[in-house]
Amino acid sequence: MDTVGFLRRILPERGLYVAARLVNGKFKNHICDSIEEVAQQVLAYDAQGVHAYHACAAYRERSVDTVRPDGQVWHQVRTHKNVRTLRSFFMDLDVEPGNPNKFDSQEAAIDGLVAFCKATSLALPMVVNSGGGIHTYWLMSDDVQPEAWKQTAESLKRLAAAHKFRADPACTSDMARVLRPVGTWNRKNPQQPRAVELIADAAPIDFRRFNVTIL
Repeated sequence: MDTVGFLRRILPERGLYVAARLVNGKFKNHICDSIEEVAQQVLAYDAQGVHAYHACAAYRERSVDTVRPDGQVWHQVRTHKNVRTLRSFFMDLDVEPGNPNKFDSQEAAIDGLVAFCKATSLALPMVVNSGGGIHTYWLMSDDVQPEAWKQTAESLKRLAAAHKFRADPACTSDMARVLRPVGTWNRKNPQQPRAVELIADAAPIDFRRFNVTIL
């Protein structure tokens, strides 16, 4: 699966999209008018040797104002209040041997995912090798409004905690999250870049059915 095919699977069909790059530890967002433009942008970043990411939601406006506690105004696109819709639920399974809150290997993360889905009657999600850990996406057959998405994502987070499934809880319920797109490279170790690639695809699920399973 190439980058644009991957993004079409996980993102809403309409709205504004965001390609992001990591520069000096901070994300720089680029607003895109189409999924194809997101793919072109992240691949351009990747070709430059820059860490490339995609936002997991579609957005309403090119910029919304957020007032900081000190009174300064931020002009932002990738913020929760600007989310238009989402098309998937996602998890980040970090790998760090010896860390009790993470997995010892990608294989252990996948085994844990399969066990979690079996125990909860969840369908197996799309699985992506992030070049370090594992990203999972439960694909929806229709766009999901942000309020409904947030409620279900919080339930999914609680379900994972109840089953001691070591997904990153911050990612699971963050509708403004960015993740690495398939077709790029994870360059945390510049001497040994690792491909971000699809491990397993999955069929879209009706949101109401998914929600009932989570609850």
